[in-house]
Amino acid sequence: MAIVKLIRSLKLRNSIWNKEGFPEEWKDSIIVPICKKVYETDRSKCRGISLLPITYKIVFTVLLSRLTLYAKEIIAIVLNFDAKCQLLII
Repeated sequence: MAIVKLIRSLKLRNSIWNKEGFPEEWKDSIIVPICKKVYETDRSKCRGISLLPITYKIVFTVLLSRLTLYAKEIIAIVLNFDAKCQLLII
């Protein structure tokens, strides 16, 4: 079972990489009305929330965590370089 999930995730990753975009299904959402108890009978007083596929959120969470590591390294290099330049100017 774990191998099947691994193969699916690799196919998904390769598809995103090769097409340079996300699957069309991820762009669809289901709008669910949320009403306060006071206004349950009056649908015009309700607000809607969009439910997106969970896979979308997982992929973006992993992507964000990986990009954050690179961003921290780049920021540290830039700040270190800037500090050395400041010492040379003084």
